[in-house]
Amino acid sequence: MLDKSTLEILEYDLNVFYRDLGTLSEITGDYDYAEVYTIQPSIYYVVKGTNASSRIYLTSWDLTLEETRMIAPDFPEDDYGDDFFIGLEYFLDQCKTLPKTVKDMLDTLPKLETIELDPDGPELSW
Repeated sequence: MLDKSTLEILEYDLNVFYRDLGTLSEITGDYDYAEVYTIQPSIYYVVKGTNASSRIYLTSWDLTLEETRMIAPDFPEDDYGDDFFIGLEYFLDQCKTLPKTVKDMLDTLPKLETIELDPDGPELSW
């Protein structure tokens, strides 16, 4: 377990991406991706006095097509790509039309001070 008193930064990051469906398009020959965003929260931390940083991942969830269409314009692929990490607070600030359902889901993230941080443990369910 990590001792939180040794951490300089401890915050939530979100990995926002279009999930790879694992198939190739017969038309383009490229991989097929879902039409909806997947959001996978992670706990990002940096150890004091070092540049050592890492993440502990939490379980992901898929947005609906409507939720994705509301959020995607705030994160243009030309600027962000189709798979990006963004701090939770910055994400909330940047979303001009954040769906209530997504906000409600993010509000259920456990408080960082209540989580035991095991960098070698499994993905955290929440």
